[in-house]
Formats: sequence, C-alpha cells, structure tokens
Amino acid sequence: MNNFSKTISFLAALFIGGLFTQAFAQQEPDKGLLYEVSGNGLKKPSYLFGTFHLLNSDFLKEMPKVGECFDKAKGLVVEVDLQPSDALMVQKAMMMDGKKLSELFTKDELAVLDAKLTDVMGFGIALFDNMKPAAIVTMLAAAMPKEAKNKIEKYKGSAMDMYFMDIARGKKKPVTGLETLQEQVDILMGKSIDEQVVDVRKYIEKIDDVDTVTNKLVDLYFAEDLAGLWLLSNDNKEYVGDMKRLLDDRNNNWMKKLPALMKDKPQFIAVGALHLAGPVGLVNQLRKAGYTVTPLMDNK
Repeated sequence: MNNFSKTISFLAALFIGGLFTQAFAQQEPDKGLLYEVSGNGLKKPSYLFGTFHLLNSDFLKEMPKVGECFDKAKGLVVEVDLQPSDALMVQKAMMMDGKKLSELFTKDELAVLDAKLTDVMGFGIALFDNMKPAAIVTMLAAAMPKEAKNKIEKYKGSAMDMYFMDIARGKKKPVTGLETLQEQVDILMGKSIDEQVVDVRKYIEKIDDVDTVTNKLVDLYFAEDLAGLWLLSNDNKEYVGDMKRLLDDRNNNWMKKLPALMKDKPQFIAVGALHLAGPVGLVNQLRKAGYTVTPLMDNK
C-alpha cells in the first residue's frame, strides 16, 4: 500500500483518533488494551479493545486473548462501519475549493512543510497544493518517522480495524458503527480554512518535536500504557490535535449508544486506544456508569 493510500485509510479510521489531568492522576491507571465489561444489568460481558489504526492484524497474534474475546462476542462495534467506496468520499473531503495552500502560508512556512513532506512521503508540497491544511497535518501524522515505521511495518496482514470488520462479516456477526464517516470527516476537516491555517502554524512551531512524539506514542502503545498515551498526547496538542474535539466529545456521544448495544448482545468494541484513556475515556466513563471494567492482560 502506498503512502497516499495509507493516508486515506488513516483518515477513515482515525488514530488520533486516532493514535492520552488531576482527576485521572488521582486513581491508579490501568495498563492494557483489552477490557471485560460486565455488571450493571448485562447478562453476558462485552469486551473493549484499543486499536492502533496504522497497525496490521498480525500484531494480534501476540495477543491471543483478543481473539478469544472476539469469538465470545455476538456483535462488533467500531468507530465507523467502513465500506470500500468510502475512500473516494474521504479524498474529496481533503480538497479545497478555490483556494491553494501556496496562497495561505508564507514562503518560510511552505518551505518547512515542503521539507517535511519530501522527507516522509517523497513528494513536496506542490503536489498537495489543493488540499486542506488539516489534510496536510493528517498525512504527515500517518507517514511516521523511520524508527516508528520499522516497528509497525514488521507486522503484516490487513489494517487492524478492517481486519475485525472483515472477520465479523465472515462470521455473520453484525457490525455497528458508533458514528458515520461523514461525522468523522467533519471532525477532522470541518473547521474553517482560517482555523486550519492556525492549527498548521501551531504544528510548524512543534515540527522539530514531531518525530520524537510519534516514536514515544508508538512505544507506549506497544507497552499497553494508556496513561502514558493520554499524558503525552495531552502535552502535545499542537501535534496530536484538539483532544476535546477528537476524543472527549466523541466519547460522550458513544456512551449514549454503548449501554443499549451491550444490553442487546455481548459486543466486541474496537476503537482507537486513546478513546479508552483519561478522565473522559471509555474505561473511566463505563465505570462511572456502573459497569465493572476489568483489564485482561495477555502474557507476552
């Protein structure tokens, strides 16, 4: 898969989305990516798993409990129930109408973006002149530095989120999206162009730290350290993005849907790992709602 295709997959899936405050620090944070959700009227438990949208499915061979829990569940819940045709919609949403990046940024700013794009994607900014500013930052986040890329690309197979959907459909398990792709696109690309320009300028100010932050995020995911993911992301919003918009608001909306889904049948809930972490994360919110949320650690 080429870099541009990976970018489309990244947008459609959202790691920040996705690939983490005082209230959170007051409790001992869980360590792990996989949780059992029980109690509060549930006849059978559901399961919550934190994915990494750029990581391929062979990684799951190192986590056999994930497959066991997936098999026990009678339905799959994901961020978005993606379809093959969705890539065209995402690509269209990334484009500007009547404006160009070269008209929005200074020569010095364009030079910084051009150098970074050339380094990680092999193409300069001229190729992306019609793209929205937010799309440029998202592409750079998806590209990743060599150190992180080597750790991720050693795992083959299909993208983790797509893998779960493909297996569920093959086993005739219903797949439920917590939001539509249009809603996800609006979250990433919905700000005004002027607001996106401001965000990109903040990103440029931190661009020398981007590779370091990315490498740390990848290492923290492999260490299953949700608290570390949340803290690092919260400290680097210029790079990671608006945590309230990307995580908190969406988690709050998902909590309006998850109780009914879990009551209907045992679900395997697979969403970006950052959605599990922090004071407004799904682990904390499910506990506050009265569920017992138990980490299930694999013996690696």
